Amino acid sequence: MARYARTMALLPDIVERVDRAMIFDNSVQSDDPRAYRGRLIAQCLSNDNNLVVQVRSLVPAWTNRYLIEPAKRRGWALAVDDTRWREA
Repeated sequence: MARYARTMALLPDIVERVDRAMIFDNSVQSDDPRAYRGRLIAQCLSNDNNLVVQVRSLVPAWTNRYLIEPAKRRGWALAVDDTRWREA
């Protein structure tokens, strides 16, 4: 469990270093690949030194601790979106 917490704590630092990050929830327990559809829970987009975190309205609890709260502390823009994003 300690390794999980240390790894997840790195998420904001990683997001800052890329132009686009797509965050998925892989906690679905199923052998059926269709069960994983729609598991995209957040997108992080960077441009002109601004970072925007787009979060779906229904997300797992860990999202708040490891992505949303750190984003607020770092002054990133947050947007909640309950619509489906277009696949890039």
